[in-house]
Amino acid sequence: MNNWQRWLEAQQSKSTMIVIPKKLGNVDGWIMDPESVRRPDRGFFELIGVNITAKRELPPWDQPMLKEKGEGSIVLVYSPTKGVLLQAKAEPGNDSLGHMLLAATLQVSKSNLEAKHGGKKPPRAELITDQTEWVSFCQDGGRYFEKRNNYAIVTVGTDTDIVPAENERWFKLTEFMQVITQGFANEHLLQVFALMVARKMLN
Repeated sequence: MNNWQRWLEAQQSKSTMIVIPKKLGNVDGWIMDPESVRRPDRGFFELIGVNITAKRELPPWDQPMLKEKGEGSIVLVYSPTKGVLLQAKAEPGNDSLGHMLLAATLQVSKSNLEAKHGGKKPPRAELITDQTEWVSFCQDGGRYFEKRNNYAIVTVGTDTDIVPAENERWFKLTEFMQVITQGFANEHLLQVFALMVARKMLN
């Protein structure tokens, strides 16, 4: 087992996230009516219904879709000498130990960035500036309704003053490749990795 895998397992073992399925009608803090399933402030996301007509092997159909408030922002910090700064991030839908996988340096929804939950802005939110160069990708169009995320790679020098938090670690590029090929990356990290590879191939 590699050092980064031991580090990740240690992070996963400290995760306090517990996820218990509930009936939609019993989910506290959300409204369920004929229009949608949503928060009262319409923050984060809502479940809506759509009708689809297409020249396919089946007639028009209805289905629910997730409609998210605003675009997400995913930022990967890269240092030519240190590698990439990744975080161990717990999310309720992950099937991994502690619901935790490796994620980009910053992964945040518009609602989280605006602190709609009533808490603080997420760590590393200061990485987003007016000079950030974004690439926008469409999110899974089979489940999300007109959802896009913005991705950016921020390059820092060898003298960067970024000190990793407890759930963060610098990964050498060889380690980063292992993370990707061994299935320890969440989907947003996979997409920003694709952007990183594409830029490398074009240069």
